[in-house]
Amino acid sequence: MAWSNTRRSILTMAAIAFACLLLVFMLSWQFGSYDTMINSAVKIHTGHLQIQAKGYQDRRSIRLVVPDPARVGEVQEGIPGVDEYTFRANAFSLVSSRDRTYGIMVTGIDPGREAKVSTIKYLIRKGKYLSDSDINKALIGELLAKILKVTLGDELVVLGQGRDGSVAATVMTVEGIFSSGQDAFDRSSIQINIADEPTANLDSKTGNGLLEMMSKMNEEKKVTLIFSTHDRMIMDYARRLILIRDGLVADDDIRKA
Repeated sequence: MAWSNTRRSILTMAAIAFACLLLVFMLSWQFGSYDTMINSAVKIHTGHLQIQAKGYQDRRSIRLVVPDPARVGEVQEGIPGVDEYTFRANAFSLVSSRDRTYGIMVTGIDPGREAKVSTIKYLIRKGKYLSDSDINKALIGELLAKILKVTLGDELVVLGQGRDGSVAATVMTVEGIFSSGQDAFDRSSIQINIADEPTANLDSKTGNGLLEMMSKMNEEKKVTLIFSTHDRMIMDYARRLILIRDGLVADDDIRKA
């Protein structure tokens, strides 16, 4: 009887010790995973510090920008511990391939500076990283490439809003495909040269192609697109024309599909 109780006590203590060791291991693994994910996010995209216009986190407006980024850069150069910095511009846009349309975040980067603060350059799985002279070229996440069914050399139509409120559009060629291991980032991010500003000043062939794409989106996906324009070509595609004169609605013409 005494032997049975001793054995039961030993087994109980062993079970408790094993449970404690397992708990310590799981907590260590969990905290280690958190640290790895945080460090990965910092190195890939967020950096250790971001300087933004006041109110940007609340409104996320394209108009909220740092007025003089060059001056901010000069200040950072004088701060001990700041090794590198870069400039970025973010905007939400629609991107379309031949087969699909998807909402994404377009990030304008300075390729040279970006490579010093981000590991994206070293996460390119296909193609190559952007150079300072690359125009109308883009880096996209591997998951986004699968969603849009595109690969290197394919064209993407990017449709967004300019800082002045006008429609901004451009056609980009896929230059590189990256895989960061962060699914949310890889499925929703495109990086372009920050000097390559999307513009509505497209040639007629590209402009017609863009309007055809938007017309298809309206018909198939029931997406409503609103333009403020004087461009007759855009008016010809519109299903409804509202004429504004002196701040008042002067005419409202609804056309048949």
